Amino acid sequence: GDSRTISVAEMLLKVVLFALAGVVFAFPQPGSDMTQQVLVQDAPALVPNPGPPAPTKDGFILEEVVNVHKRVIVVVHSNAGEKGAARRATIRDTWLQPLNRSSPFALPPETRRSVAVWFSVPRDPDQPFHVSQAEAEGKLHGDILMINGAEGSTWGPSRFEELTSLLRWIRVAYFQRFDYVLLTEDDSFVSLYSLLPYLDQHNPSEFFYGGFVNSFAEAPASYQHKYYAPFVQQGTIVLSAPIVELLAAELGLVKPLDRFDATIGHFLAPFIHGKPTHDEHFVGEVKNVYTAVPNPIVINHATPELQHSLSTPTIGQDGKMSYPSLPVQVEEMQSRSVFIDPHPKDRQPECDEVGGGCNFPSAPMMDATP
Repeated sequence: GDSRTISVAEMLLKVVLFALAGVVFAFPQPGSDMTQQVLVQDAPALVPNPGPPAPTKDGFILEEVVNVHKRVIVVVHSNAGEKGAARRATIRDTWLQPLNRSSPFALPPETRRSVAVWFSVPRDPDQPFHVSQAEAEGKLHGDILMINGAEGSTWGPSRFEELTSLLRWIRVAYFQRFDYVLLTEDDSFVSLYSLLPYLDQHNPSEFFYGGFVNSFAEAPASYQHKYYAPFVQQGTIVLSAPIVELLAAELGLVKPLDRFDATIGHFLAPFIHGKPTHDEHFVGEVKNVYTAVPNPIVINHATPELQHSLSTPTIGQDGKMSYPSLPVQVEEMQSRSVFIDPHPKDRQPECDEVGGGCNFPSAPMMDATP
């Protein structure tokens, strides 16, 4: 019994001595070739600079970019059908070319890295073949987000559910690493050359909700007002990071309206800094363009022919690239005559400052003729 105990003690002593010897020889010895050992706890200043990336055997230089702060995240709503696939192909060949480093009109590398573009495609259970095709397209290009419907649902997600899912995903995937989000459609034309300078005019740390503001969209009777609260029309919605944070946290508790874009405007209406900001360079409906629009930012419902005609930028005297102006799309303008009583006898009540209490009772037309 005693001899066994001694042998075990000797064995433990040998293990301890061997471990200590390994620690000693791990450090560089005098006269050895190892002059520096990089440890995890070393200060960053002590870590040697790896230098520029070395070219591969084919001569290509590959550089890994991780956690780049995004100036803007562009989300393009599309669908899994053939029309959606054709529109995504048109976008990649037209207004996404500034992000193509092989294009002669490409933006500088730092600018390209600051822009992320995703196609949002709802997963429609009624179109399994087209859904599988969209998934294969996403694996090829790496720019498609497949959006699932509600749990237990037998149909695809609504636009409001899609919006809520997207904003929550952006908040997590780009947490504190983005400034703005642009929500647009697959039949819209977006000028990245004009979008980035437009965003530079605003503060990304403040509430910003801008685009083409629609103030005269008729609402259903259940809304209890004739028009929706002013909102930014779908396809042209620009949201700052604080707005995205707010919507991602609260939209799940909001009852959606008939229009998802009107839901955003209705939700933000009570906020002092949540008012929509209109800009004429956002075109809400291309067929309603009565005057030329210079340096357009977003053009809704642009045909593939129009997108291709605008996709060749011009270089200005300052060396900056921009797309040509959007020409007039309406050739004939119709007008109608409206009678206004010059001597009204009944005064219509006005809306209060908050925007509520607008009640305009139907009053008979007061004839001014004797």
